[in-house]
Amino acid sequence: MKPTLRIILLTSIVGVVLLALYTLVGAQAATPPTQVVWDYDFTLPTNKPCTTTLIVACVSGFTVQTIDSATKAVVSGPVAVFAPAVISTTGPTVGINTPFVPPTTLGIYATQIIVNWKDGAGANQVAFITTLTYPVNPTGVLNAHYQ
Repeated sequence: MKPTLRIILLTSIVGVVLLALYTLVGAQAATPPTQVVWDYDFTLPTNKPCTTTLIVACVSGFTVQTIDSATKAVVSGPVAVFAPAVISTTGPTVGINTPFVPPTTLGIYATQIIVNWKDGAGANQVAFITTLTYPVNPTGVLNAHYQ
């Protein structure tokens, strides 16, 4: 099984994090992760998805980007991820995802998932919701022993 960055988000549209948990599944696996996967609770009153009839005060999708934590330079993305076609009406919508190409240069990176939403006037807004750290460190030494 390929490791996957998995993020669980329950948040309000104004960016107040009610619950933000993340886990790195398969962090010790030999192959790097290939996608970022997250869940989002569209059932909260401030998280209603935009539709053809709801065009204000709604969530229109997400933006995902990876930045170098030291320089703040964007190294991957931004990538637009639209709200899923099928949205749960009873709890979090699970499995929203986008491909992930991990950095290969030594450093500490941050993958940001940003909620795109429309305010009461229908103007596009963004809210930084969560950041997932992705370190690229040297590996440990090989065959260390006393002789």
